[in-house]
Amino acid sequence: FNPYLDFNIPTDSLYSNLVTDKIIEQTKEYLKLSKEYYIRVYNNAAKNKDKVISNKQKTPEEKQLFLIEKKQHNNESLMKMLTNSDEVNKIVEYEGELIQKSNPVYHDPRNNLGKAHFYSARKKIFGYYIETFWFNSIVIWISSILLYISLYFRLLYKTLRFFEHQSAFIASFIEKRKMRSLFHKK
Repeated sequence: FNPYLDFNIPTDSLYSNLVTDKIIEQTKEYLKLSKEYYIRVYNNAAKNKDKVISNKQKTPEEKQLFLIEKKQHNNESLMKMLTNSDEVNKIVEYEGELIQKSNPVYHDPRNNLGKAHFYSARKKIFGYYIETFWFNSIVIWISSILLYISLYFRLLYKTLRFFEHQSAFIASFIEKRKMRSLFHKK
């Protein structure tokens, strides 16, 4: 989906039994324009990255410093894990949906309740994005507060006692029913 291009074909008409040659041509044109757009976006990003890198390497000393910093701060194994570069299937179909397997660290989560893929930079909660660090910190604090409250008020002990009484009540109820049924059989 490209928000900058209009796709004026109703998605209902994309079923195999409803597709016409006109719809196929319009879809091909949309995909061609979308591909060109994303190639331009990628090329602009690559150009900006190259500018930043070349600005940091104007002199031989700066270039040497840049290479030292890159070597110190670049972890190839971590990069492979975050970008999933060893994955053979870059796109897979799951439950009728295409899922991109490459570069998962750059994807935004879809779930609105904070659930996200591994190493996600941010989490989505009720439609708002929060950085993962802050989201996890809030979850830890809330969990700690709830645990403190449950310990302070001895909620675990009270819950266990409640179920103990309930099971004793149920056991006595069952016993009484058995006794009644024995008396009624005679």
